[in-house]
Amino acid sequence: MIASIVLLAKAPLPPAFIAVFLVVFLVAFVVGLLIFTIVLRASLKWFGGVDAEFGHSLGTAFLFVLLTTIQQILFRFAFYGNLPERGEVDFSGLFGFPVVFCFQALFLGARYELSFLKACLVNVGIVLIYIAVFVIIFVFAFGVMSISKS
Repeated sequence: MIASIVLLAKAPLPPAFIAVFLVVFLVAFVVGLLIFTIVLRASLKWFGGVDAEFGHSLGTAFLFVLLTTIQQILFRFAFYGNLPERGEVDFSGLFGFPVVFCFQALFLGARYELSFLKACLVNVGIVLIYIAVFVIIFVFAFGVMSISKS
């Protein structure tokens, strides 16, 4: 609420707000990176047959996120010439998905000495693991809600 009032007034943000925002952002980034590292290791083990160390996978996950973010920004500039504004529809990620997917597969193949097709399978495995986890969370959440209503 305070942030929207400050942004509407176009006044400079208070330093405490910026500090809290940065701390929350960094904590969320680290937690997300650790979760992605665990999913990457599981996908490499199940779909690629590679037993990767946690540190090596953490570095790979960090580079994966960094390079994908850079690619998405470059695709945005290539398609629209600027960064998105509030409420603007952005299809650059959808158009750039095949290129990003192939680049990620090449990156995984280079880091773990996998063939391109096996690296693609690992990449698809990451998505499948995320879908399975979200379905389990969704079913559990609605199961708890339906039990609490009874």
